[in-house]
Amino acid sequence: MCSMTGLGSTDTFLLETDIAGVPITALVNSGSTHTFMATSIAVRLGLSPEPLSGVHVKVANGERLQSSGICRAVRVIISGEPFNIDVFVIPLEGYELVLGYRWLCSLGSFHWDCARHRLSFWNGGRRVCLVGKGAPSDPRVAAAIAAIDYLQLLLDSFADLLEPPTSLPPSRSFDHHVHLLPGTVPVAVRPYRYPQLLKDEIERQCTDILR
Repeated sequence: MCSMTGLGSTDTFLLETDIAGVPITALVNSGSTHTFMATSIAVRLGLSPEPLSGVHVKVANGERLQSSGICRAVRVIISGEPFNIDVFVIPLEGYELVLGYRWLCSLGSFHWDCARHRLSFWNGGRRVCLVGKGAPSDPRVAAAIAAIDYLQLLLDSFADLLEPPTSLPPSRSFDHHVHLLPGTVPVAVRPYRYPQLLKDEIERQCTDILR
């Protein structure tokens, strides 16, 4: 509706980005297949799109826009994180840059908190959190975000796999066997000496397993 009327909305996820030292406001739009940049911004940045003949882009109001080409591996900095993104240049109105579905897919698994305007994901073993324009500035909210236990979130998402077993595993084609030589008798050895606390724990675990 905003695209058809030309009106802005606070219910959008906007990110402050940096391309070649120029601040650019980007709309994150999962309904957009690719990443698009306004022609005026491409000219301003001095980008030279690679021509693509016959490429049209259908926008939300049904109009088909002619693309002047694609700029490959454009280095976009978002919250200090660099991204190399293929960008299609079109006569876009209302937004300077639209980060589409392909870019979101490149992040892998992510958590999108629409209410707090935050997009978090793992990158190179680090947890990255992109904060959108208009995000709550209350320090208590920021503290709550910082206190999120991501490990617990991960454990909760796989709770069905991590539940303690309540029965024996199902029979499979390759069950475990201890192969003994025919007629072998048990080896007579003294039991190991255990501290009382360790002995109690071993007995507790054995009881749980037998149960």
